[in-house]
Amino acid sequence: MNAGNRTTYGQVQTWYGANKYFTDASVYTDENGFLDNVNIKLVKNSNYTFDENFPILSEDFSNNIFAHIDNYKVYKQPNEIFALNYEIVFMPFDKDNDFLGSEFINNNFFTNRKSIDRELYLFYSTNEKYNVLDTKGIGTRKSITNITFSSGVYSITFTTDLIPAHVSWAICDENNNILFASNSGSNSFSTTKTIYFAMRDKRI
Repeated sequence: MNAGNRTTYGQVQTWYGANKYFTDASVYTDENGFLDNVNIKLVKNSNYTFDENFPILSEDFSNNIFAHIDNYKVYKQPNEIFALNYEIVFMPFDKDNDFLGSEFINNNFFTNRKSIDRELYLFYSTNEKYNVLDTKGIGTRKSITNITFSSGVYSITFTTDLIPAHVSWAICDENNNILFASNSGSNSFSTTKTIYFAMRDKRI
């Protein structure tokens, strides 16, 4: 029934006087402990500062919602505790030619807030392609410079030297671990490239 106790300062008259800190329960059910349905919203604002109303959120997240479930039927009983488990699934746009490395999923700016001041490299190959089992970059390695991360639109922009015709390329970390790999060949590679990410609340 209780989402947490809220301790705040208010101008309320109590038995111990006015203008004092007080604590009350933040109840998310009806008075008998039942809850029939909920609205669940996942937001991408990571800079939220909790105020004295916690666990009640004061900020309006309407412009930052990237996934939501409306009117979800839970039919909670008084002796049950409502909890939410969620899963983030990383899926490339072209599953046959584009691959996400485990290093990207486990240690990256978006999931771990790992420092963006890390060395990244571009690998390209003129005769070898990647598969889902590959973990290291293949071919020739080039330095990547001017890396820009944006959590607002979820993108990575980087600059590299112009590279020749190739059949595959990959972005790797300082240990040559694959972050992204692609079998999309090209006659040349532009010096500036941006990779975008999209959030959605359905796997398909």
